[in-house]
Amino acid sequence: MGVLKTLKDFETNLYYAGNDIMEHPNKYVLKDLRQVAREWIEYYRKEINILEERDKEYEAEDIIADRPPCARPDISNEVAIMRGGIAVLKHFFNLEDD
Repeated sequence: MGVLKTLKDFETNLYYAGNDIMEHPNKYVLKDLRQVAREWIEYYRKEINILEERDKEYEAEDIIADRPPCARPDISNEVAIMRGGIAVLKHFFNLEDD
């Protein structure tokens, strides 16, 4: 699964995950859904860290090459979508302590 590009991608992934749970409930019987939510939160946090590290590398390259900051990709939308996903999962599954 790659980095989520748009809110539509996020919605689509949630839709398919929901369908998978409905079609194959036995696959999830042994696994607490709160644990699944924690795993998704961990995944989103890793993706955010990767994006932020990549942004720092681009920034360093821009400084060395004397390029304007607008030359590097803007990660703010992707990071905001993933942070929103984390907030939704934490709220829905009552994981505020995580």
